[in-house]
Amino acid sequence: MSPAEELRQFGQGTILIVEDEEALRRPASKILRKAGYTVIEAGDGNTALELIRARQKRISVLLLDITLPAHRAVRFSRKPNASDLT
Repeated sequence: MSPAEELRQFGQGTILIVEDEEALRRPASKILRKAGYTVIEAGDGNTALELIRARQKRISVLLLDITLPAHRAVRFSRKPNASDLT
């Protein structure tokens, strides 16, 4: 079994990556998708909040850039309803 096939065995759930630098966001998304995860990308906090509110299915993991220009990470992590993230 190849390493990519092994990773796909474990990849379950949806991950939201919030990162304003595309050079970081794209490779992370690619790796996680190859591992079998469903990945949603947002380039800023406002877009991420819209995606969370519009999302009908569960977001399992939120990967958040703690230095987002428009949102402090702590404030952002409190803004969505807990039920949106579980």
